[in-house]
Amino acid sequence: MAYFLGGVVGMATLIPPLNGCLPRMTSGEKRFAQRLEAKLEDDYLLWYDVPEGNSGFHPDFIVMHPHRGILILEVKDWRINTIQKLSKTRATILTSGGAKEMFSPLEQARIYAHSSKGLEFPVVAIPGIGYLPNTHGELKDEVRLMYVGMTRAMDQLILTGHQDSTFGEMLARVV
Repeated sequence: MAYFLGGVVGMATLIPPLNGCLPRMTSGEKRFAQRLEAKLEDDYLLWYDVPEGNSGFHPDFIVMHPHRGILILEVKDWRINTIQKLSKTRATILTSGGAKEMFSPLEQARIYAHSSKGLEFPVVAIPGIGYLPNTHGELKDEVRLMYVGMTRAMDQLILTGHQDSTFGEMLARVV
């Protein structure tokens, strides 16, 4: 349980629950999952090792917040002295069998995120449209993102929101 200013904050929800994941987690993934659950507020959802799209990829963690979006994370149990070379896209790690070159964790997460492009789903839910546009983004980028999300729905599109906003009003006029 996390505490903030003397009060209970709540914990993020890990899916599947931590006890069900522990047997297949590395030690680094266990520590990271425990920290994510404890440090993030209760409106965060965390998925561990779930298949993503039709790609067959299984990112270590997918973190979702209804207003902040989705973050894909890869956790590595590398020791600092085994990292031979590391860039944004590639990593060379010293293993018992010699040096091994692979994608960096950042590049792996990027590949996972891009692998879902173009996929369609029977039901698509886009929560919190009243919070758009993002105060850090341009309206045209938010409209483009909304369009992409909406066009992924094959059978049913669910839009939710509870705030009045210019974007919500614009969307209500065209939908």
